[in-house]
Amino acid sequence: MSSKDSRQTLTAIAAVIIIALLGITAFLLYSNSQKNKDLVKYSTDLEEMRVSKDDVDKLFLEAQQELESLRGDNEEANQLIDTQQQELSDQKDAINKMIRSGKASKSDLAAARTQLDELRNRVDNYVAEINTLKDQNMQLTEQTTRLTEEKTNLLTSVAEKTQMNESLTTEKAVLVSEKEKLENERAKLSKKVNIASAIKVGNVHGKALKVKDSGKEKDTNKAKNADRLRLCFNTTTNDVVVPGDEKFFIRLINPIGETMAIESQGSGVLVNNKTEEQVRYTTIKDVDYTNAESMYCLNWDPGIELQKGTYEIQVYNKGYLVGMGDLTLK
Repeated sequence: MSSKDSRQTLTAIAAVIIIALLGITAFLLYSNSQKNKDLVKYSTDLEEMRVSKDDVDKLFLEAQQELESLRGDNEEANQLIDTQQQELSDQKDAINKMIRSGKASKSDLAAARTQLDELRNRVDNYVAEINTLKDQNMQLTEQTTRLTEEKTNLLTSVAEKTQMNESLTTEKAVLVSEKEKLENERAKLSKKVNIASAIKVGNVHGKALKVKDSGKEKDTNKAKNADRLRLCFNTTTNDVVVPGDEKFFIRLINPIGETMAIESQGSGVLVNNKTEEQVRYTTIKDVDYTNAESMYCLNWDPGIELQKGTYEIQVYNKGYLVGMGDLTLK
């Protein structure tokens, strides 16, 4: 082999080696580039995971503070806050567990981000729920306050009306008592006036008459012959009485104590104003009273044979006994 051929052979080998070295160099450069990209992406993922964890902690802290600020006197709302805080704490721990130690995969990181979004939504829902509950409680409190005020006003009104009724009842009782007192006084005064206006009579007497067929009358003192009784009395002066018509009720009591009465001849019943008892009377004598002393007589036919003995004659005016006399028959 000539020296020329040897040089060509060496040149060819050197070219192959150079090309091979260039290929290896290119491969190594490409491989290093990919590793750098992976390293950068891994670092980015780690940074994102660190940021996500910080977001979780920050969001949890803000949620805790916001829920705590909603705590008040309402026991139901406070219990709900406690429950929600525990649920948030559990969810926070679950998210941090997924991304702790930098070992999370892409799917873990995506799930953590989803959980973070859910955590944010849950906090918003919790706050809205508690605010709604507080609004409802506030409305209930206002309604309770209004009802309490209405109840108080109603009780006050009832108390005032009760007191007014009691006052009216007391006043009515006083008025009734005063009315009864006035009526009693008026009744007493009226009785005094009636008593004062009753016209006293005197010389109350009577006699028996025998009536003949001709109608002629003849005095008799025998009971068996008496067909008619003539009863007389004298009125007295009474300046209290206005002159005018006056009624005098004559009561004739037989010897055995019975009041002689015949309805067809004007008998009836009067009230004795002194005793408030009903009294039967025998007949009535109407007179034109002139406020002077006068004698009045009336005839009464018994229609039966009279008994022997003394007959009591009573005269009433305005319901009061104003005179008495008697008549004796043999």
